[in-house]
Amino acid sequence: MEASRAMTIGVWGAGLVGRAIVSSFAEHQMAVCVLNRSVDKPIFANGKKVPMRCMSFTANEDEMVSALVGISVLVHCAGSIADDYSQFVQAANRLAAAAVRARVVRVLMVSTVGVYGDAITDACLTAGATIDKAVLPKPSSPYGKSRYAAEIDMRAILEASGIEFSVVRIPMVLSVDMSAQVFKKLRYFLDRGFFPELGAPSASLPCIRLEKLQICIAQLVSSPSKLAPLYQFSESLLWSAVLESYMSKTGRRVHVVPLPGWILLRVFRALRLKYLVFSLQVLMNEATFGDDSVHVLDEVETRESGSLGVSIGSAEIESTLW
Repeated sequence: MEASRAMTIGVWGAGLVGRAIVSSFAEHQMAVCVLNRSVDKPIFANGKKVPMRCMSFTANEDEMVSALVGISVLVHCAGSIADDYSQFVQAANRLAAAAVRARVVRVLMVSTVGVYGDAITDACLTAGATIDKAVLPKPSSPYGKSRYAAEIDMRAILEASGIEFSVVRIPMVLSVDMSAQVFKKLRYFLDRGFFPELGAPSASLPCIRLEKLQICIAQLVSSPSKLAPLYQFSESLLWSAVLESYMSKTGRRVHVVPLPGWILLRVFRALRLKYLVFSLQVLMNEATFGDDSVHVLDEVETRESGSLGVSIGSAEIESTLW
């Protein structure tokens, strides 16, 4: 793998994650280019305008090749418009073929722990199981299915041509700039003085802090070593910690209201209210996900001078919520 300062990194997608990792690269003087469907609004990092190239989900393979010319490492963290899942998979296939033609040497795809789907059984809601990379994905949602299909298709195309390909699976990303509906709805109840307790006291939210994620991805991009085929970065935030954080930050008193989560879960399933089923599972979850960040960050600390040289602080992850 080329030295980090000699390569050009392409980041496809200028959302929350994309902008964060672009900022990390720019801060450490790494050449970076944003690939996005719109280039009208400039992106600044480290006080400088970041080069941008136009690349959309509807771009054909030749157009993608043109956008990738000169890119050594590609990070795919884009999401299709209006959740067009078939479009996501088709674009991933064209992207992989274009990366081969453009002679990209390393590709990272940011995926989701949602690919595990039905592999995470109801037992995990109470048993406190750890979902690691050895678990075979069984995606049940259109979102999860599209990401897993893209993982498989891109790997087949890229590895057949000798291009290094790694998937990074993550849960919900926590940041002050996030737009997570789960927390918006939870904030609605908290602001009215009560917290719906649907699961056990050990129920938690699988998540990852944006700051931690951007450092881990930056390390994978610039690592001189061969990457593993799959990484999983995850933390865990107790819902009780969310409640305590809210009361501490707002000074408001919140009453905990125990609700029969399992009964409601069965009712919503019988009525096929998928979004409510998902929301309940999030609030009742006791499972955790395996985390590779320790190994990745250890490599950061042992790199030679001039590398990223960044470590994760001990700040509580709930501090990003309010």
